[in-house]
Amino acid sequence: SVPEDYAGVNRTNPPDIGAYEFIANPEVLTLPATGVSATTATLNGSVNAISQVVNTYFDYGLTTDYGNTVAGVPAVISGNSVTTYSTSLTNLTTSVVYHFRARGITGAGVVIYGDDMIFETVPPPVVTTTAATGLAQDGAVLNGIVNANNSSTTVIFEYGLTDSYGSTISATPGIVTGNTDTPVSAAISGLTVNTTYHYRAVGTNSAGSAYGEDMTFTTLSAPPVVVTLPATNVLI
Repeated sequence: SVPEDYAGVNRTNPPDIGAYEFIANPEVLTLPATGVSATTATLNGSVNAISQVVNTYFDYGLTTDYGNTVAGVPAVISGNSVTTYSTSLTNLTTSVVYHFRARGITGAGVVIYGDDMIFETVPPPVVTTTAATGLAQDGAVLNGIVNANNSSTTVIFEYGLTDSYGSTISATPGIVTGNTDTPVSAAISGLTVNTTYHYRAVGTNSAGSAYGEDMTFTTLSAPPVVVTLPATNVLI
């Protein structure tokens, strides 16, 4: 008789065993984010589809629960070689750590995840105004300290007769980079004798501007005027 298998399907006698080909799952990798700024970043990943068709995605969010999903570019990858894909994020929050991972879904519905990775959006610089030096009747040297927080930061000083300032001058150095406290300064001239001025340091990067504290200095008074007069009542 012709035997039946467990599903009740008639088989040959002797029964065939049947042949099944198991295809390996595609390989999905999460790659480091690039182009990270205060509010934007590019997520990167790669897929080896292993001769299948894979739809590409990224999951991202503030935790490993993610909560947001975006399609990759290209959105579909096939073939039998490693292919990179990416997507650009906008409207992120400044100075925040984000988690993300690459994800692929095959035509058969198999989901493959890349590893979790993180990136941090650019924070604003840290700016401190410090005491003015080199005070003269018509000038002074303005000073400050800037930490660029690893984002190229342009530095200026604002100064004027009130805390509304009204005048600006580029600092030296005018561009600060890295993640250390960097002294900055600017020499100003053409000031009025014996006058109080307000000033502050300002640093600007892709996250926006940061302001040091308002400080003041007073230019030196004019020296006294001394006149030598002829001697009088000279006794011979």
